[in-house]
Amino acid sequence: METTRNVADCYFQIGGRNYNFDPGSLRLGTPPHARSLHITDDWALLRLSEPAVGIPPQPVPDAPSLPTGVGELPVIMVSPGGHENYRGPSSIETCFIRQIDPPSEDEIRRVRHDCNDGYGGSGSGLFDATGRMLAMQSASLSMNSRRSFDIEFHYGSALLFEGELLSAIRQEVGALASPPSSPVSR
Repeated sequence: METTRNVADCYFQIGGRNYNFDPGSLRLGTPPHARSLHITDDWALLRLSEPAVGIPPQPVPDAPSLPTGVGELPVIMVSPGGHENYRGPSSIETCFIRQIDPPSEDEIRRVRHDCNDGYGGSGSGLFDATGRMLAMQSASLSMNSRRSFDIEFHYGSALLFEGELLSAIRQEVGALASPPSSPVSR
């Protein structure tokens, strides 16, 4: 894989404030030997260099018990930093998950949705009616074309929190919650 931009040069905006990343915490989720992942199946985890001020953290998601296949599940997409199809600072949109694809090599299912997402919306959360975060926006096919939803050619793509992604999140949260071990003195 080729580095296109160093994460030390990037930031994440939360609550109107920019937060730097801890570059040493980068964990790429797509294994280099992967052979059948969809272009939108890649993911990465990064820790912020400091905790977000005044913003409670999201709980660790549970793997959703949603069936694979075609259907209509109402969701709310929250884009804290906005995106190309919405010029405001953040957006909240009611939309539908239209299909859940079978799991990829990482044992993560991809959902196809009709949310109006554009460039800059990657990482947005898809929530159910109870406020439970189900999936993370990864990309949209034909981004910014503003055409009607099409299950094959024009849809938003999000990853459900399951498989290797959920395992990595749980491992990271567990590492942060565990106090560092100290040497045993005798």
